[in-house]
Amino acid sequence: MNKYISILVLVFAIAVVSCDGRHRVHDKNYDTFKLQDKTDSEKITYIPEEYTEVVTDTLLSNGFRIKIKTYTDMKNGILDSLIVKDSITTKTIKRDFISEVTVFKDGKEILFKTINKSLFSDIYDYHGDILKDMTLVNVWINQFILANQDVAQIEIDYYRKPNLLKDYPEEYYIYYGLIVYADGKFQIKHMEY
Repeated sequence: MNKYISILVLVFAIAVVSCDGRHRVHDKNYDTFKLQDKTDSEKITYIPEEYTEVVTDTLLSNGFRIKIKTYTDMKNGILDSLIVKDSITTKTIKRDFISEVTVFKDGKEILFKTINKSLFSDIYDYHGDILKDMTLVNVWINQFILANQDVAQIEIDYYRKPNLLKDYPEEYYIYYGLIVYADGKFQIKHMEY
C-alpha cells in the first residue's frame, strides 16, 4: 500500500513540476495576453510628457506691460495618433496648453484673463466643436498695431493637424485677437489671415 502511495506522490510531483509554462516561452506578448483573457493592451504617450511652463514679461513703449504665462494643461489633451498593431493599441495624446495674460498700464494691473478653449467657445458658440480638436500653439503680443495707439493686442493661435480618421484632410488654424484698452476694457475678435 505504501508502495502505491509513493508511486502516486511521485507521479503527482512530476506532473506539477512539468507544468511550468515553458511551452509559452517563445509566444509573443499578445498571445500571452489572450491566454489571460485579455485581448488588447494599450500604451499611451503624452506630448509633452511632463509639466511645461514659459513666462514672458514685456514692457511696451506706450505704457503697457504684458505678462504671459503659458503652461501645460495636465488634465486635457487631444488624440494625436492611434496605431493598432498585433492587438496592442498605441495612442499619442497632445496635451492642451493654457495661458494666463496679465496686463498693466502705467504700473497698475488692469486685466487678467485665462486663455483656454472655453473662453472662445463661450463667445463664439460654433467654435466649441472646432476647438475641441485643436491645440493652443501661440500667445504673443502684436507690436505692429501699437504705433501711436493706446491699446495692446495679444494674438492667440490654435492649430489642428491633418487627421484622416476624423475627416480633417488639411491643417487648420484659428486666430483670435485680445485687444486691451488703457481703461482695462477688452474686446476679443476672431481674426482672419
